Amino acid sequence: MADPFVAKLGLETEIRVFTDPAYESIPWATAITMPGISFDQVDVTTNTSPNGFREFIPGLADGGEVTFTINYHDDEATHQLLWTIQQARELGAFQVAMPQFDTNNLFDFDAYVTGLPINSPIDSQVTQDVTLKVTGNIEKSTE
Repeated sequence: MADPFVAKLGLETEIRVFTDPAYESIPWATAITMPGISFDQVDVTTNTSPNGFREFIPGLADGGEVTFTINYHDDEATHQLLWTIQQARELGAFQVAMPQFDTNNLFDFDAYVTGLPINSPIDSQVTQDVTLKVTGNIEKSTE
């Protein structure tokens, strides 16, 4: 018998951008990569550190980046909104929803749009690689 906790498909995951008064899905997104939160390491080594080893404590947290690819379309309002947010150097509010999970399936964060290259291969669809630099904390909740 298959264990339902072993694996889940990423098929239903979506990225959303806040457009007052609510979050709106960015359509045709693929390959959504969640941020890898990391911490600076602060060296607190002293002359009396045990056995001559360096000692560290965690410093400030970095929210990392969220990346995803969209099947780009110039008429799609949310695709244009990403461009507008980037060009204005504005902070955007974003959300990743993972409805395939029952709990802790929403990730809300603020981010700057730092990358929007458009790819136009001769033998495939036009895509856009989106990079969001997370600033501040990532809030987890349940939808």
